[in-house]
Amino acid sequence: MYTKFAVILMLAVQVSVSQQVEIPIAVTNTVLDQQKSYVITVAANPKGTVELDTALGELEIPSLPPPAGVFIVYSIPPSKDFMWLSPIDIRPLELGKQHLVEYTIGMTWNAGKINVSWGPIPTLVDSAYIVDVVSDFPNNFIKVKLEPGKSYETINTAITKLKVLVWYNATSLSVQEQTSDIQVYPVPCADEIIVSNAPDGALFDVIDVSGAVISSGQIRQEMQAVSTTQLPSGMYLLRVFNNDGIVYLRKFLRQ
Repeated sequence: MYTKFAVILMLAVQVSVSQQVEIPIAVTNTVLDQQKSYVITVAANPKGTVELDTALGELEIPSLPPPAGVFIVYSIPPSKDFMWLSPIDIRPLELGKQHLVEYTIGMTWNAGKINVSWGPIPTLVDSAYIVDVVSDFPNNFIKVKLEPGKSYETINTAITKLKVLVWYNATSLSVQEQTSDIQVYPVPCADEIIVSNAPDGALFDVIDVSGAVISSGQIRQEMQAVSTTQLPSGMYLLRVFNNDGIVYLRKFLRQ
């Protein structure tokens, strides 16, 4: 048995983040027949810094050790002054350049197995790898390229930190600002929300304030109905991925 993990989700992002390149990574801890999952996103943005960017969705918490027995996932910024527990870790996207960014993901777990998986890789990413934090690329003993259909899995509870290496290529086209007319209504909602003007075929997730993905689906029509009958009252985030890997975030309130 293990207790519910605590996470913090920033819900203030309501505009298109098309200049923000994101790779959502799902970390799942399986113990016997029980699973706990958490989605953490590594990202780069022209307005991002190596420190805390609250306006872009990062959120700081004190540097306290997590309680024993809790499955928790956290990102570690390149600073000795603080750690934060955030669903998104944003670094600078250097426009006109090809550059490498290293992210460190920490995991606190004590049983079962860990599976790390991801979705499509955005256009502005040349390549990305999950590696260990002990050795240096390309000689890491853990080295898994982020490609469709692949994942990383371990039962070694001594592995509590992994690095995500992302080679960004912002020398072309797609860093141009793009607007989005995606809307979610009514807010607050009752038994469903309507998602309008999302790209046909786009994938979406409904995420609660703990960072857990509650439901997923695909946009099939211009005004897509999404059931919320299974959701308790509270704030949620709708995350929409278009076919180019661009991510749009919209918050909504379930009555």
